[in-house]
Amino acid sequence: MKKLEELLEKTNRLAAVGSWEIDVDKGTVFWSDITKEIRDADPDFIPDLTAGMQMFNEGSHRNTISKRVEDCIEKGIPWDDELQIITQKGNLKWIRTIGEAEIINNKCVKVYGSFQDIDARKRAEMEVLKVYEERELLISELTRSLQDLKQFSYITSHNFRAPLSNLLGLIGLIDYSDLNASN
Repeated sequence: MKKLEELLEKTNRLAAVGSWEIDVDKGTVFWSDITKEIRDADPDFIPDLTAGMQMFNEGSHRNTISKRVEDCIEKGIPWDDELQIITQKGNLKWIRTIGEAEIINNKCVKVYGSFQDIDARKRAEMEVLKVYEERELLISELTRSLQDLKQFSYITSHNFRAPLSNLLGLIGLIDYSDLNASN
């Protein structure tokens, strides 16, 4: 059993996956060592629900997790979200949080789940998205430039057509025999 626990700990550390639990009746919160590491918390830090929620990036991320926990406790609805936190050291970090309720006698007694550091993956995705958006913008600009060149070509050819026609008409009127005789 000890060997399996060690293996699980190594696997969780490699995947940067921690665990957490909220005891709804007692109002206590537990974070595994890996969850504390992800949140840049000291190993002896004792979390509470309010502090844990305040670490989610203000705005939509904090509102989302608050709603998810509330819905899980009241309705037993599980969640799986990718959100941003601000760690205890002030670092902005992407995490994946998964949670579900433990229901006994139609009452939520615990909410538990996992907490995964996905910051590197999310930043890579954002870089790919940025490159894609830049590519789309470049294609749009090139298309617009091509249209401008087509328009310029059309105007130029149109503007030269009349004078060239006049010049060709004048050349056609020249009597080449007179030119040859004068030589």
